[in-house]
Amino acid sequence: MSINKVVIYLILPILAFVLTSCDNDKDVRAIDLKLIDGVWEVVDEGNQDVFFRGCFLNLSTSQDQSNGTHGSICGIITTFYLTATGRPLHDKVYSWSIRNMENDLPLLDLVLQGELDSDDQWEGNYTVTKLTDTHMWWQGRSNEDHSTIKFRRCTDIKQIITNRQKQVE
Repeated sequence: MSINKVVIYLILPILAFVLTSCDNDKDVRAIDLKLIDGVWEVVDEGNQDVFFRGCFLNLSTSQDQSNGTHGSICGIITTFYLTATGRPLHDKVYSWSIRNMENDLPLLDLVLQGELDSDDQWEGNYTVTKLTDTHMWWQGRSNEDHSTIKFRRCTDIKQIITNRQKQVE
């Protein structure tokens, strides 16, 4: 085998790697909003004062067909905390919707629904900046607060409750 062929065989894998790694558009992935369903724990609340560390969000989704031909994604969020005994303590209920996108990121609108005895109706806007199987990030868009809330998916919420109950016994 000639030296030229050896050099070509050595350069081809390097060239293939360089060409595939230089495409920045492939690094930006569309957010799969189907992943938003589930129970999420706040692991970092940023500077906002709505969802605190240790708060759990149970998110459900549905399709609102009344908003145009394709509709929009919307749902309900119920928040809860775990007491020292491991019992879930229901906190609030929010409705949420995604009616538009900004820079390929969904804009999430929240409206407090669950404090029926109060006249205070909290509303907020968040951008879902990242959503994976295991983590989610929201960036605040209201009241000049652009802090980021970080969530961890809780696939083991029943086990977390059981462990808390065992610690108390």
